Amino acid sequence: MTTMNRTFASKFIKQGVVFELILLTIMIVVAYANTSFAIYELWTTSETYSHGILIIPMSIYLIWQRCKYLQLPATKPNLIGLVAILFFGFMWLCGNLVKINLISHFSIVALVPSYVLFRFGFTILNQFKGPLLFLFLLSPLVTF
Repeated sequence: MTTMNRTFASKFIKQGVVFELILLTIMIVVAYANTSFAIYELWTTSETYSHGILIIPMSIYLIWQRCKYLQLPATKPNLIGLVAILFFGFMWLCGNLVKINLISHFSIVALVPSYVLFRFGFTILNQFKGPLLFLFLLSPLVTF
């Protein structure tokens, strides 16, 4: 395989990772629509949390920029991520049942890094840790 073909293949795989993360974010928003709309309503009605509407596009942009420097080894899915997905899913359910928005908001944001860990392993999670941690700014900790 020539260098140009390897570069193209590597770029295609990296773009596939970014596309999968974008698709995951959309799926989480749809699957947890009530909580997602509650967060969106908080962003649009509160001046304190209006910055939240910019967090997802900024995080996607940061992930896209990191793809230039991304070193893709063979991804090793990690079952700890599956345990985290189940834990945060249960945490969301509990928060939703007792109407504690902080728990349900935090849980749906935590599902994204959990999925990255489950699907790609610690290596990719470590390379995207900045943009994934940035997503936690979506969830308002305290409402005034």
